[in-house]
Amino acid sequence: MAELNYRTLYALCSLHISPRNLYMRQQMNLIKSVAVVLLVFMSFSTNADVPGTYDISSESPMGVMKSVLIINKDGTGSLDGMMGKIEFSEATISDESFDFTVTAETPMGHMDMTYTGVVNGDDISGEIENLMGGNPFSGNRR
Repeated sequence: MAELNYRTLYALCSLHISPRNLYMRQQMNLIKSVAVVLLVFMSFSTNADVPGTYDISSESPMGVMKSVLIINKDGTGSLDGMMGKIEFSEATISDESFDFTVTAETPMGHMDMTYTGVVNGDDISGEIENLMGGNPFSGNRR
């Protein structure tokens, strides 16, 4: 504990705060400061895991489909693969998970495909849902 001199002792007596209570207040202020710093840090880390560029692949009736997936912090992105580059603008990003829908031009017409997935470090995995069912996908961050 800090050394008590005459002025400190006089200040403590005039405020009716004992040295023990002063020490407790200092400790509580330190704990509060650490809690505020942690909350600020956590608020900046939201969505930090998902945005990025990924090489992904999925098994389909036509064989292995490889694509480059780009997900931006603002929910926009693109999927560049066998069917060309498809942009999307309404991805939902929450902590390590995401989902978005793209509309691809196929020989059978327009087809909506919904991607739902999870990012764990540099690994990405999930499911692609469309009219023909679902296929898993996986990949890695570039």
